[in-house]
Amino acid sequence: MAIQPIPVIRAAYLTILEELMGDSGVTRDTWLEQCKLPTAPADQPDSYLPLNAVFSLMQRIARSVVTEAIELQVGSRLKISDFDSTVQQAVLGAPSLESALRSFCVLADREQSVSRYRMVREGDHMQISSRCVGYDPRGYPGSGEWLRIMSLVTIIRHFAGKTWTPVSIALLSPYEPGKETRDMFPQTHFQTVQAETRVVFNASLCRLGSLRNRSLYRAANTRQKGTSASGPAAWDFPTSLRKVIRAYLSDGCPNIEFAAGIVGCSVRTLQRRLKQLQLSYSEIVQQPRYESAVRLLGESGTSVIDAAYAVGYSDPAHFSRAFKRLAGVSPRQFQATS
Repeated sequence: MAIQPIPVIRAAYLTILEELMGDSGVTRDTWLEQCKLPTAPADQPDSYLPLNAVFSLMQRIARSVVTEAIELQVGSRLKISDFDSTVQQAVLGAPSLESALRSFCVLADREQSVSRYRMVREGDHMQISSRCVGYDPRGYPGSGEWLRIMSLVTIIRHFAGKTWTPVSIALLSPYEPGKETRDMFPQTHFQTVQAETRVVFNASLCRLGSLRNRSLYRAANTRQKGTSASGPAAWDFPTSLRKVIRAYLSDGCPNIEFAAGIVGCSVRTLQRRLKQLQLSYSEIVQQPRYESAVRLLGESGTSVIDAAYAVGYSDPAHFSRAFKRLAGVSPRQFQATS
């Protein structure tokens, strides 16, 4: 039986959550620590975090500020520039809204690894359904449905304007949307207790051309340089674990006990899963540390010592030896030739 990947979400969403925490006056660092989240998500918005940990933080914030639909609050602040660079390029470079949405449906697992979308035309209406695959929300209502909905709304509004609202929205949740939600979508019909989350809008909008923001498009293209990725993410267990570990490196390299907690299993179980894949935890950690070091050393003004600490080494000499073993050259030599 295949080992399921860790459900993850891009750190850009945690950055938006931090804005909400700032507005509410809650103790930021304490909550991030209690939810086992890294302390500097804004520094690496393209890293990936455990979905359950982010949802746990959402619940804490919702209870503190007594807000309706915390996910909706996050989603309402979402911008095209918050998306993964591949998603941004697909949306900003699309000739029409329909093309942008179809591209997003393919690439959406770059935002949340468990998200799946399906786009179908029915008469005069276009319908986009979404759901989670291979994810146990552990009591979290809606399974991130508002984040999925607001990703679509953000894209459509890029073409149709900031005041656009859907014809209807279908929710998994049994709770009727309250005043806060209805004020955001005053002309939208809501359905609850549905099998899938769904957004319905007039199909005529699909012909709308792109209001291309050239500066955003250039920024997305710059961010994507150096990567060959252009399609949906290829999530498997080792990949998801490496991606998550990379997000925590600036706080110190996570030990195997911490990693097991993220995965939601015992250390022995984690070791057994990795052994099935002919891997060890030290091999899993090695790649994200090296990739992060390469990126940092390629940036002007980053010293070898700063890079060592940023990828979780307490001893720069140990970092230099490890880097040379993988790269064939020392960090200083790498900087001199990059």
